[in-house]
Amino acid sequence: MYGGCGGNANNFDALSTCQEQCIAPVECPEVMCMMFCETGFMKDANGCDMCKCNEPVDECSEVMCAMFCENGFKKDENGCDICQCAEPECPEVMCMMDCEHGFLQDDNGCDICKCAPAPCEPVRCRMYCEYGWAKNDNGCEVCECYDPCSVSPLAYLSILRIQLGQ
Repeated sequence: MYGGCGGNANNFDALSTCQEQCIAPVECPEVMCMMFCETGFMKDANGCDMCKCNEPVDECSEVMCAMFCENGFKKDENGCDICQCAEPECPEVMCMMDCEHGFLQDDNGCDICKCAPAPCEPVRCRMYCEYGWAKNDNGCEVCECYDPCSVSPLAYLSILRIQLGQ
């Protein structure tokens, strides 16, 4: 029997039975709060919700990677870093052009406001062209020899550098 020291006529078999009989349960008012707390609301001394958010619990361990990621690390389903580099966040292209083959991309893989050329089929010709193939308006090689005399010397040097990969 639970009676404490020098018990009286109010003896109970268990502490929980005593508390149920003697301590009035606290009725918590509904929290009238217009904010969302991802980690739940803080509780007051009576165990009732308050309109204050619990502090977030950092459950992520520090990533120990032997690599540098310019754009930070990718995150797992819990929002914790994993040892993989994140892709750069690209701004939305605010461009008034309609590009049939999409936009060109910058060094980060982000779209820029220039149209991508049409995909080119490889040239299948049975002739040798000393200066390479001529190109059509889309920049694709055609089965026709390039004539360096048909362009300015400066343009020819630019084309030659492109063909040589410089």
